[in-house]
Amino acid sequence: MLMEGTAYMLAAKPWGEGGSVVVLFCPERGLLRGLIKHSGPKNAAMLQPFNSVNYRHARRLASQLGSVQLELVKSRAHLMFAKPQQALALAAVADLLGALLPEEHPYPAVAGVLESLLISDLDWRFYAGFERVLLEQIGYGLQLNTPVACGQNSPLAYVSPNSWRSVPQAVAMGYEARLLTLPHCWGGLPADEATDCASALTLTGALLGRALHGPFATEKLAARGRLVQHYLSKLQPLAVAA
Repeated sequence: MLMEGTAYMLAAKPWGEGGSVVVLFCPERGLLRGLIKHSGPKNAAMLQPFNSVNYRHARRLASQLGSVQLELVKSRAHLMFAKPQQALALAAVADLLGALLPEEHPYPAVAGVLESLLISDLDWRFYAGFERVLLEQIGYGLQLNTPVACGQNSPLAYVSPNSWRSVPQAVAMGYEARLLTLPHCWGGLPADEATDCASALTLTGALLGRALHGPFATEKLAARGRLVQHYLSKLQPLAVAA
């Protein structure tokens, strides 16, 4: 079996004597893993996360790991060193893609939002939007466009952690502690930027916790936790420090 195309590098782990197992994200195939037998200094630079590469993946059986040949198309190594925010965001994105997406299943919508993310300044709005699309694609989407019915004209303010539908303020009265806050950027009540950031990432974080259950979740959400802390400390340093 032979597969060829363009992909994003996600991760590379040493394997044997001088080899590496690489994880690629291919827009037309999803995750793809393969073995590079000789990973010298040239390959080390090419294997940086989110570089765009042309790949040639060969194997005899579908159950085999297969071998990969790579050719660098576009280097994004500078993103990992330009600003702490970019390095933290890319580490979180790589971990989530590797943990949540099944192998060899296409996710064009995820590829599209990833491309937009990589050309952005990786601020919290772009990142939260990426998480929302990723969750929708794997079956853990928010149902914000189908709010809970309300007999009066009441603004949307919360999200149900059971149905993940948006909840009007009047319906939520008396049950606020059981609900999650709907961020203003996704249709909720006006709020300062730090509060809105916390609300959006708390909401997607709750869904990620369900998608990544068990001890595996702690490891794969560690980079995301550092990123969230960075966003909040940047927006409201005194509150986070306290």
